[in-house]
Amino acid sequence: MEFLQAESWPGVQAAAHLYVPEGGGRRPFVLLCCGHGADCKLNPGYQAMARRLARQGAVVLVPDNIGQGERAPMGHRDSVTPFACGLSIQGLIVMETIAWLRWAMADARVDAGRMAAIGNSGGGTLTLFLGALCPELSALSSSGYPSSFEFIARKEKKHCHCNLLPGIVGKLEMWQILSVFAPRPLFIFQGSEDHLFPEDLFYMV
Repeated sequence: MEFLQAESWPGVQAAAHLYVPEGGGRRPFVLLCCGHGADCKLNPGYQAMARRLARQGAVVLVPDNIGQGERAPMGHRDSVTPFACGLSIQGLIVMETIAWLRWAMADARVDAGRMAAIGNSGGGTLTLFLGALCPELSALSSSGYPSSFEFIARKEKKHCHCNLLPGIVGKLEMWQILSVFAPRPLFIFQGSEDHLFPEDLFYMV
């Protein structure tokens, strides 16, 4: 495993883990998008998933999102400053993640023709948008999020601020964003016991 550091914007430090399988040559690439599991890239579940994918032959990148993992002091769940600047936390996370993908494409160990992104919960939010904004991705798995922007905006349940996207309701829905990824392989799913996003909304998507 390699420990990576980067600077997203002046004074804004980023961090990631890169898992590289044994052997040479260009390998398929998987971007593992963390959700709200404790410690982000250091979460045992994400580490186990990344190691398994690397053993199966993929280069795996696991970045810390803004305000998570090593970057927790920045604030994440209840951060409001980006909204005051006309931005969103998720928008900043998406921009950073696209930069990580561009970096990976230039790495000699990565087969840029076989790149995928996977994510659950907060990672499902991120992969939703990557599916529309990253034409270089060959496959996508987004889970624990596909539902309705309108439902989230009603605030019937407490959501992390990274799920709040001012101005999107009535202009765009999740099924429309996911449809942009077609006809490439897309796998979306939802846990039946995940009560943050009702099953009927998932099946509607």
